[in-house]
Amino acid sequence: MADYERKHFYKDKAVAESYHEQRFSHRRGMARDKALRIALARALALVPSLRTVLDLPCGTGRFTSFLCDCGLRYFGADVALEMLEVLVRDHAAMALTLIQCEGEALPFIDNAFDCVLSIRLFQLIPRTAKIQVLKEMRRVSNQWLIVELMYVRSMREFGRIKYFLYKLFGKESALPVLDQNVLDAGWVEYKRIPLKGMKNWIGIYRKSA
Repeated sequence: MADYERKHFYKDKAVAESYHEQRFSHRRGMARDKALRIALARALALVPSLRTVLDLPCGTGRFTSFLCDCGLRYFGADVALEMLEVLVRDHAAMALTLIQCEGEALPFIDNAFDCVLSIRLFQLIPRTAKIQVLKEMRRVSNQWLIVELMYVRSMREFGRIKYFLYKLFGKESALPVLDQNVLDAGWVEYKRIPLKGMKNWIGIYRKSA
């Protein structure tokens, strides 16, 4: 399995304890979180017959209550035990199934979950890890993947060029690299939901035949 800095960054009690406050207690963070929740609600409404969801990485439980309130049976996985400990503490009244593991080798049987959800992961890890994690997600998902995608900073500057490529050669020529990684791992795009005022979107994918 690939080793990289972010795999270890969150294995720090101080980082885990301050994670939510550092990221979502200011105006920009709150706006981004609100936009994500709106997009996620739309995504879940578009995916039929969901009963179980794997939240990977679940972190400190940013979307745990949200997903449970949607009537889903919740499973959370994260590489950092320190983040899981905060999740357990902050959701003590909830019966949750949580596991510490690495995304490149998920300890679940094939087709274990109706859907895998992944928010704020793929923009943080190297390409070799992305491909393996996406393949593992495909293995353990019965059908669906809901994932946050974004243009990397270097690609944002070429928006007009990408639009030109799209108009001239079609959609495939203008795909962001990460989007192509998802397709290469055996997923087929179903829908995409933009986040208002941001360069991110929520992608909904189905397993290819």
